Amino acid sequence: VRFWTVFRSEADIKRDMKVKLKGTEQGLVAYWNLDEGTGTTANDVKKDATHKLSFCTAAGGPCSDANNAMPAWVASDIPGPFTCAP
Repeated sequence: VRFWTVFRSEADIKRDMKVKLKGTEQGLVAYWNLDEGTGTTANDVKKDATHKLSFCTAAGGPCSDANNAMPAWVASDIPGPFTCAP
């Protein structure tokens, strides 16, 4: 998941959708790879502590009874190949 403060054209998005960014790209506000694999939080690649995502769990705060299970991390089935930003 990526949040930007700059306009991203459809071509920009398609070009970069399978590129793991460095987190220092101009206009990139927040970026979560969601690849931690364990635990109940996802950290922003940019290391901004205010951008930590916490998953709803019974021990982690107000949740409805239906959503109190621990998150189930699964391997992505998005077809590659993926590259790293230069």
